[in-house]
Amino acid sequence: MRLTPQQIEIILARTRHWLGEGVQVRLFGSHSDDSAKGGDIDLFVEAP
Repeated sequence: MRLTPQQIEIILARTRHWLGEGVQVRLFGSHSDDSAKGGDIDLFVEAP
């Protein structure tokens, strides 16, 4: 995974703020692959 712990915490904090504590966030795409370069951050967000 090519996100820093700080980036992960910011993403989780913002999605919980807007969508509630039960929200689930999953990373997919190029940022989930340590050997990939470039790309955007693809998130799957599921809220109750």
